[in-house]
Amino acid sequence: MIKTLKDTNFATNGIEIVLLDLKSEGCYIPSLKTIFINERLNQAKQKEIIKSIKERERIG
Repeated sequence: MIKTLKDTNFATNGIEIVLLDLKSEGCYIPSLKTIFINERLNQAKQKEIIKSIKERERIG
């Protein structure tokens, strides 16, 4: 099952956040305008990864 998060910080940019069972912590695919996050991480770690991707990719 794919879980999609709605994040108002990304809404204006059309960025979607999707939780999946990944081998990595997370990644951003610009062509899909989607951040993929490992669903097995706790919520604090997921937020940390989203912030890291956001800063690295200069999105949001």
